[in-house]
Amino acid sequence: MDVLFNRPKIDDFQTLGIAPYTQPWQEGKIISSFERVPNVFGRLAYTGRILNIDIETKKIVYTRPQSCPFQAKNDREIYAALKAPRLMKQIYRNGRLWIIAESMAHLGVAVSIWTIVNQKWQYVMEIRANYRDVTMDVTENDMAVILIKEPLLDDLYPQVQVKSLLMLRLG
Repeated sequence: MDVLFNRPKIDDFQTLGIAPYTQPWQEGKIISSFERVPNVFGRLAYTGRILNIDIETKKIVYTRPQSCPFQAKNDREIYAALKAPRLMKQIYRNGRLWIIAESMAHLGVAVSIWTIVNQKWQYVMEIRANYRDVTMDVTENDMAVILIKEPLLDDLYPQVQVKSLLMLRLG
């Protein structure tokens, strides 16, 4: 894990820029969230950095887990912008962060499943489905249950139908 910098205290969430961050998760007294910044296309994109806030001391630490799959390398910002998730949702259970991500390169076609454990990104799989049709939860015994809904064909008939159900357990 790379600690990028520390801030002594949270003064004002607006000056900290909390708005560009994702849905948070909590482990003990630490609340964490992914950072997003504008990319070369002017859209907010995930950087791979994680903001960690100690809710008791209000200290802030930014970290970047190892093997970040969408970090810009060798000044290839366009490549990184296409690989970076456009949308991302995450679930934290038992020391493992599970992530569903849709990149600009796979917009509306596929999502990828990742985990972060021990401060390292790990690729799990790719699913051919639209981001909005994928739902995931993780049981207390670390089994990920992924539900893929059939896309709605008609807004007047909003009955949800299940296309696939996946169950994953990582060692």
